[in-house]
Amino acid sequence: MPKHTLPPLSQYITANLNKELTNIFKAKTKNLPITVEVIEDDAQNIEEVSGTDAFDMVVFEHSANDVIETILAEKTGIDTINSDWMEILPQITEIVNHEYQNGTLEQTVKTEFLHLISSCLKVLKPNGRIAINHYQFQYNLDIGLNPDWNENLLPVVRTWINEAKLGKEVIVQDFEPQWWMFLKK
Repeated sequence: MPKHTLPPLSQYITANLNKELTNIFKAKTKNLPITVEVIEDDAQNIEEVSGTDAFDMVVFEHSANDVIETILAEKTGIDTINSDWMEILPQITEIVNHEYQNGTLEQTVKTEFLHLISSCLKVLKPNGRIAINHYQFQYNLDIGLNPDWNENLLPVVRTWINEAKLGKEVIVQDFEPQWWMFLKK
């Protein structure tokens, strides 16, 4: 197999609030042949750390749900920074289900979620992209996450983003819109 070389300035920067997940990520990536940096802050504050026009791409890999869950957890007093995420996830799942089933999820999280997307657009270089994907984990379903919410999360946030006119949605061939969304700055 041919050895791939990376451009000399290749780097991967991520934002993560949860201390335990950050430590696990650092341990798993410590031997990669690229610079890996973890910003231990809310991604809404990314511009303060990086400035504008800093990144080619911002990727939410199965994390739009985590953002929404974190917003809900914080509003109900659950510590998402110093807690074991897997231990608090069942409680957060109950809150998500309650909000979704009562039709209050949009009212409760939309403003903060869109602020985060807006912040991420600001740190993109001209013509930069945001990629958002979502997929189902059996564990989430096993602990009771509403399958309808889980399956339709991306169409819901797509509607919010498009209504707010944040970025320009770009359709990428072979990426199913049910599970993928791409925004161009």
